[in-house]
Amino acid sequence: MKKKLLAVASLILATCLLLTISSNAETVGKSTNEGNNAVASITADGNTLYYDRLDDALNEVQNNQTIVMLKDLGVPTDSGNNGFVEKKGTKVTGVVLDLNNHTIASSDANKNTVEIEDDSSITIKNGTIKHTENRIALKVGKGEVTLENVTVENKTANGGRGAIQVGNNANSTSGSLVINEGTKINGVIVVATSSKLEMNGGEIDGGNGFAIAGNGSKSESTEITINGGTLKSDGTAVIYHPQSGTLNVKGGTLTGKFGIVARRGDINVTGGTITATGTGTDTVGDAVDKDGKKVELPVGTAFVIDNSAENYDGDAKVTIGGGTVSANELILYSLDDEEEHKDFLVTGGKFDKAVDVAYVSTDKAEVKIGDKYYIGDDATEAITEAIKDEKAVIEVLKGNVTIKGAVPGVTVQNLGNGNVTVNGMKVTADDEVVVPEPEEEEQDDTPKMGTVNVFAVAGAILVVSALGVVVLNKRK
Repeated sequence: MKKKLLAVASLILATCLLLTISSNAETVGKSTNEGNNAVASITADGNTLYYDRLDDALNEVQNNQTIVMLKDLGVPTDSGNNGFVEKKGTKVTGVVLDLNNHTIASSDANKNTVEIEDDSSITIKNGTIKHTENRIALKVGKGEVTLENVTVENKTANGGRGAIQVGNNANSTSGSLVINEGTKINGVIVVATSSKLEMNGGEIDGGNGFAIAGNGSKSESTEITINGGTLKSDGTAVIYHPQSGTLNVKGGTLTGKFGIVARRGDINVTGGTITATGTGTDTVGDAVDKDGKKVELPVGTAFVIDNSAENYDGDAKVTIGGGTVSANELILYSLDDEEEHKDFLVTGGKFDKAVDVAYVSTDKAEVKIGDKYYIGDDATEAITEAIKDEKAVIEVLKGNVTIKGAVPGVTVQNLGNGNVTVNGMKVTADDEVVVPEPEEEEQDDTPKMGTVNVFAVAGAILVVSALGVVVLNKRK
């Protein structure tokens, strides 16, 4: 009996040992033990796995799990697949890569730093990704990546190939990038074919290069939306749009030598602030004229459309319905639209220089108040404030304008050919009306009691009294 019990106990012990070995083997197979070699960890169901390769962690992470960086990572010396960190495996969603205030860096002139190449959705936050040579720091070839409180940079001159590339040029796979508050991009973001970029906050500093750019031959059907944040370029256009697709500027602050330069696509501006600071002329991109010379553009212009370049099938159009625009030279400039005036359509906005009235929508007005120009709903708002100031001068450059309630002293000039009135008075073309003081009503010095003539009341009282005396006398 004792031998049977001993045999059973030995069997149980052996089984436990096998289970322990199996469990440890699974852990060791996926990761290192916690220690100096571990660069990242994943905690799930109360268990933590440690990884000495970040790409292993990226490709083994499950839905809604978080990868936590444990130290700075240099690639390819410390980790990385073929010289860079790559996410290319099973699609996962809701994954977070928490850099945990660490840096992933590369100096390999032939490799990017981090690449996302599957259809996963990943949020990267709290740290830095950079490249110090002429390569891309972060490439979102496929999938959806959201950046929060992250610095991504390429410190080479003019941003090298870019701090970030969204999508692939070679095989036309599409990617999606969302930039949220706290994120800083040093270097250009290149948006490739069928890819999307959404900026809700943060900063893009293009240095001497663009903040955002497409590729005229390798970017088709892109979608770029600026809802907020700051974008700037010290040496060229803030946004260069030589590709087909849509650019929507709904907010944010854009500052550069040019504002937006477009050779293809639809650009829609409904908000934000755009400032062009440069002077002189310069080339943008590789566009050439019919003589094969690079096209020179007027620096300091907020919106430039070049549909005439020989090596582009130009179809760009800019529609401006709002926002605040400042330019050192011109607000709008088109290379080949002197007759039809179809490249621009302006329905609203605030400007520090006049907008060519030929581009202003036929049903909208353009006015100048002080040293600013307003169109559409922005004109209505500006007039509403101006008519409260007796020294205001409202110059109507285009359109029909009806002004009511202007205080005395307000001057309204009709410099266009529209129907303009102020307080019911017509302002004819090339003329002005100054709102007069209200006419004084003729004074009646007769004492009043409310609205009743006092003398009339007194007379009526006397008549009634006299009649009363007559009646009394007859009764006697």
